[in-house]
Amino acid sequence: MDYRVKLDKVIKNGMELTEISLPDVGKAIRQCLGKGMILNLSGPMGVGKTTLIKHILPEFSVTSPSFLHVLLYGENFAHIDSYTIKSEQALAGLDLPNMLENRCLIFEWGELFGEFLSNLDAEILEVKLSYSQENLDKDEDVILTDGQLRRFIFI
Repeated sequence: MDYRVKLDKVIKNGMELTEISLPDVGKAIRQCLGKGMILNLSGPMGVGKTTLIKHILPEFSVTSPSFLHVLLYGENFAHIDSYTIKSEQALAGLDLPNMLENRCLIFEWGELFGEFLSNLDAEILEVKLSYSQENLDKDEDVILTDGQLRRFIFI
Protein backbone atom coordinates (compact mmCIF):
# COMPACT_ATOMS: atom_id res chain seq x y z
CA MET A 1 0.00 0.00 0.00
CA ASP A 2 1.30 3.45 -0.82
CA TYR A 3 0.71 5.26 2.47
CA ARG A 4 2.34 8.47 1.28
CA VAL A 5 -0.31 8.95 -1.43
CA LYS A 6 -3.15 8.58 1.09
CA LEU A 7 -1.49 10.67 3.76
CA ASP A 8 -0.23 13.45 1.48
CA LYS A 9 -3.86 14.42 0.88
CA VAL A 10 -4.03 15.58 4.51
CA ILE A 11 -0.47 16.09 5.72
CA LYS A 12 1.32 18.88 3.87
CA ASN A 13 4.90 19.98 4.38
CA GLY A 14 4.93 22.93 6.77
CA MET A 15 1.27 22.65 7.77
CA GLU A 16 0.31 23.75 11.25
CA LEU A 17 -0.94 20.92 13.42
CA THR A 18 -3.82 22.40 15.42
CA GLU A 19 -6.85 21.15 17.29
CA ILE A 20 -8.68 21.63 13.99
CA SER A 21 -6.24 19.67 11.78
CA LEU A 22 -5.29 16.92 14.24
CA PRO A 23 -8.54 14.93 13.75
CA ASP A 24 -7.95 14.92 9.97
CA VAL A 25 -4.39 13.67 10.44
CA GLY A 26 -5.64 10.95 12.81
CA LYS A 27 -8.37 9.96 10.34
CA ALA A 28 -5.88 9.78 7.45
CA ILE A 29 -3.59 7.50 9.42
CA ARG A 30 -6.54 5.37 10.58
CA GLN A 31 -7.60 4.80 6.96
CA CYS A 32 -4.21 3.20 6.30
CA LEU A 33 -4.53 0.69 9.14
CA GLY A 34 -5.91 -2.82 9.19
CA LYS A 35 -5.69 -6.14 10.95
CA GLY A 36 -2.24 -7.68 10.84
CA MET A 37 -0.51 -4.29 10.65
CA ILE A 38 1.77 -2.42 13.03
CA LEU A 39 1.72 1.35 13.44
CA ASN A 40 4.85 2.54 15.23
CA LEU A 41 4.80 6.04 16.68
CA SER A 42 8.22 7.23 17.77
CA GLY A 43 9.70 10.44 19.09
CA PRO A 44 10.87 12.00 22.33
CA MET A 45 8.93 11.88 25.59
CA GLY A 46 5.94 14.20 25.55
CA VAL A 47 6.01 14.88 21.79
CA GLY A 48 2.39 13.79 21.32
CA LYS A 49 2.33 10.07 20.53
CA THR A 50 -0.60 9.29 22.82
CA THR A 51 -2.41 12.46 21.73
CA LEU A 52 -2.12 11.37 18.11
CA ILE A 53 -3.51 7.93 19.00
CA LYS A 54 -6.52 9.65 20.61
CA HIS A 55 -7.25 11.13 17.17
CA ILE A 56 -6.58 7.89 15.33
CA LEU A 57 -9.05 6.10 17.63
CA PRO A 58 -11.51 8.87 18.60
CA GLU A 59 -14.27 6.45 19.58
CA PHE A 60 -12.18 5.08 22.48
CA SER A 61 -10.94 6.59 25.74
CA VAL A 62 -7.26 6.31 24.88
CA THR A 63 -4.74 6.49 27.71
CA SER A 64 -1.06 5.61 27.88
CA PRO A 65 -0.52 1.89 28.57
CA SER A 66 2.84 2.63 30.24
CA PHE A 67 2.46 0.35 33.23
CA LEU A 68 0.04 -2.17 31.72
CA HIS A 69 2.10 -2.55 28.51
CA VAL A 70 -1.00 -3.29 26.39
CA LEU A 71 -4.47 -1.76 26.18
CA LEU A 72 -7.08 -3.29 23.89
CA TYR A 73 -9.50 -1.01 22.05
CA GLY A 74 -12.49 -2.85 20.71
CA GLU A 75 -11.79 -5.97 18.71
CA ASN A 76 -9.47 -4.35 16.15
CA PHE A 77 -6.73 -2.43 17.98
CA ALA A 78 -4.06 -3.02 20.62
CA HIS A 79 -2.03 -0.10 22.01
CA ILE A 80 1.42 -1.10 23.25
CA ASP A 81 3.93 1.09 25.09
CA SER A 82 7.40 -0.37 24.62
CA TYR A 83 9.08 2.21 26.86
CA THR A 84 8.57 0.17 30.04
CA ILE A 85 9.11 -3.24 28.46
CA LYS A 86 12.57 -4.29 29.56
CA SER A 87 13.49 -7.04 27.10
CA GLU A 88 12.60 -8.81 23.87
CA GLN A 89 11.67 -11.81 26.02
CA ALA A 90 9.08 -9.69 27.84
CA LEU A 91 7.79 -8.37 24.51
CA ALA A 92 7.59 -11.91 23.13
CA GLY A 93 5.53 -12.83 26.19
CA LEU A 94 2.76 -10.56 24.92
CA ASP A 95 2.10 -13.06 22.09
CA LEU A 96 2.14 -10.43 19.35
CA PRO A 97 1.69 -12.90 16.45
CA ASN A 98 -1.61 -14.01 17.96
CA MET A 99 -2.73 -10.41 18.49
CA LEU A 100 -1.81 -9.58 14.88
CA GLU A 101 -4.26 -12.18 13.60
CA ASN A 102 -7.18 -10.05 14.76
CA ARG A 103 -5.82 -6.58 15.43
CA CYS A 104 -3.73 -3.68 14.29
CA LEU A 105 -0.97 -3.12 16.85
CA ILE A 106 -0.24 0.53 17.65
CA PHE A 107 3.15 0.93 19.30
CA GLU A 108 4.64 3.82 21.18
CA TRP A 109 8.44 3.53 21.35
CA GLY A 110 8.41 0.50 19.03
CA GLU A 111 11.81 1.56 17.69
CA LEU A 112 13.28 0.20 20.95
CA PHE A 113 12.48 -3.25 19.55
CA GLY A 114 12.69 -2.47 15.84
CA GLU A 115 14.46 -5.66 14.80
CA PHE A 116 12.04 -7.80 16.81
CA LEU A 117 9.02 -6.08 15.23
CA SER A 118 10.47 -6.31 11.73
CA ASN A 119 10.69 -10.09 12.15
CA LEU A 120 6.95 -10.36 12.74
CA ASP A 121 4.72 -11.20 9.80
CA ALA A 122 3.23 -7.71 9.60
CA GLU A 123 3.19 -4.62 7.46
CA ILE A 124 4.69 -1.71 9.43
CA LEU A 125 3.78 1.98 9.13
CA GLU A 126 6.30 4.27 10.87
CA VAL A 127 5.30 7.72 12.11
CA LYS A 128 8.12 9.70 13.71
CA LEU A 129 7.42 12.89 15.66
CA SER A 130 9.98 15.52 16.63
CA TYR A 131 9.98 18.82 18.53
CA SER A 132 12.51 20.64 16.38
CA GLN A 133 13.82 20.85 12.86
CA GLU A 134 17.36 19.94 13.91
CA ASN A 135 18.70 16.97 11.95
CA LEU A 136 15.67 16.88 9.65
CA ASP A 137 16.28 15.76 6.10
CA LYS A 138 15.03 18.16 3.44
CA ASP A 139 12.72 15.46 2.07
CA GLU A 140 10.97 14.80 5.37
CA ASP A 141 7.40 15.93 5.93
CA VAL A 142 7.27 18.69 8.53
CA ILE A 143 4.20 19.81 10.47
CA LEU A 144 4.29 22.96 12.57
CA THR A 145 2.62 22.84 15.95
CA ASP A 146 2.54 25.56 18.58
CA GLY A 147 5.69 27.12 17.18
CA GLN A 148 7.51 23.79 17.31
CA LEU A 149 8.06 21.35 14.50
CA ARG A 150 6.88 17.79 14.40
CA ARG A 151 8.02 15.56 11.61
CA PHE A 152 6.10 12.67 10.17
CA ILE A 153 8.10 10.17 8.15
CA PHE A 154 6.19 7.46 6.36
CA ILE A 155 8.19 4.38 5.45
